[in-house]
Amino acid sequence: MNYRFSALSILLTSNFSQMPDSIVREGGTRPYVTPYLDKPKFHVGDQVYVVGSDGNLEGVFLVASVPALDACTLSDEYGNPAKGGTAIKVESLVAA
Repeated sequence: MNYRFSALSILLTSNFSQMPDSIVREGGTRPYVTPYLDKPKFHVGDQVYVVGSDGNLEGVFLVASVPALDACTLSDEYGNPAKGGTAIKVESLVAA
């Protein structure tokens, strides 16, 4: 008998009853993933240009992370942080 698994299943079972109703289907108890209401414009790995204040394009950069719907962090082709690793507003980016 695997005691770790038994303890884990007991823990999960006890926590399941405390889950909010919004993730339980009507008439059942199986959890499900709700769809995004707002989808991000860019995803990790997308190639983008940064539009400068003068309208010139800088890049190509890769989207490294999407910490918010309206911002992305960028990296170069080798995975090194670009723009000091700061989040760049999506309105300053265009797809490559």
